[in-house]
Amino acid sequence: MTDVNTTAEVSSSHPPDIFRASICTILTTMGICADSFCMFVLYRAKEINKITRLLMASLALSDLCVGFFGLIPLVWSASIGGWPEAISPTCVLHMFALQLFQYCGISAIMFLNLECYIAITRPLKYVEIVTRKRTLVLITMQWTFWMTWGITMFLIFKDNVIYDHHFGFCIIKYSYRKLSFVISRAVLHIFIPVFVVIVMYCRILCIARRHMAQIAEQKAMQRHLKVSPVRMRDYKVYKSVLFVTISIAIFWIPFTVIEIYETVTGDPLPHLVVSIGELLEFSIPWMNVLILFLKYGTFRNVAIKLFAAAVDKIYNSRNIERNENS
Repeated sequence: MTDVNTTAEVSSSHPPDIFRASICTILTTMGICADSFCMFVLYRAKEINKITRLLMASLALSDLCVGFFGLIPLVWSASIGGWPEAISPTCVLHMFALQLFQYCGISAIMFLNLECYIAITRPLKYVEIVTRKRTLVLITMQWTFWMTWGITMFLIFKDNVIYDHHFGFCIIKYSYRKLSFVISRAVLHIFIPVFVVIVMYCRILCIARRHMAQIAEQKAMQRHLKVSPVRMRDYKVYKSVLFVTISIAIFWIPFTVIEIYETVTGDPLPHLVVSIGELLEFSIPWMNVLILFLKYGTFRNVAIKLFAAAVDKIYNSRNIERNENS
């Protein structure tokens, strides 16, 4: 097991991590581009429900902040083989900024699924329950809470942060290889969000099955009865919620398992295994946009139209330049 003091040292014994830097550069570029395009789509997509647009914008903003304040410093530190000063203000800010915006993103995903759940389980009262004012208040409270948490943690632990070369980012010295800290992080990142989404998924599944049973009974009584599109939509939505649940688990669990294993056994895993676990976790910013693209048909249609219009505009401008030059 690596000693804390050894971990805090950044010397020539730690050469640049080209593999980690290269992959992080690709993921950072993909995340920033995807979330920037997502913000542009939400700005232009007036067809999307206003409440849903606000929640999507909150998610995209948190993922953009993860890319700028979390992943870009990781690319830099991996390129030079560490942090110039193991205990420095930039190292502390990077660590808490990365966690802060990750928690904001997880909260935004939960709120999106909660909004979907209310729309399905309380369709007649949806307009009364989910209002624009309440949504803005909820988003403001979410960001205020995590910002307060981040600032508080920064003030408490600003002098007790070290750079862990094995993981490639800064950590709190007191939490180094402590099972309680790893488990609490896993609970916040994985178990609570997944548990909440699974509960909503089970409820939606029950409603969808009940509706499908009613449709089957009505079909038996009236052969030519048309199936209600709203009820068919209920049956399809639960699959989207399940997809979100699986995505969260796939991208968060591997690195958490690595942390727990190394904490319990005290034996570090191979560098490639740790890097792959981290890269899956850092893929979430652009994967969230993909989830929105697959889950929300209106968002998908607007995104395709805007992308096609942009391609046509670039193609036409190039043709005009060629004609002028010729």
